[in-house]
Amino acid sequence: VIIRLCPSIRQFLKPDGYFLASGIIDERSVEVEKTIRDCGMRIIDRREEAGWVALRCRFAEE
Repeated sequence: VIIRLCPSIRQFLKPDGYFLASGIIDERSVEVEKTIRDCGMRIIDRREEAGWVALRCRFAEE
């Protein structure tokens, strides 16, 4: 779901807003992180616990 929605996220965030993504299975985290970066965001924080990943992201400075 995160991968599919990534191109639309910018329209829902304030310019200085954060995007929080959680419930990411560890095996898919590399793919999700790449997609987030490809959409112009940078990952500020990454947390992992018991095979699950959460990410705090924001759009890179323009």
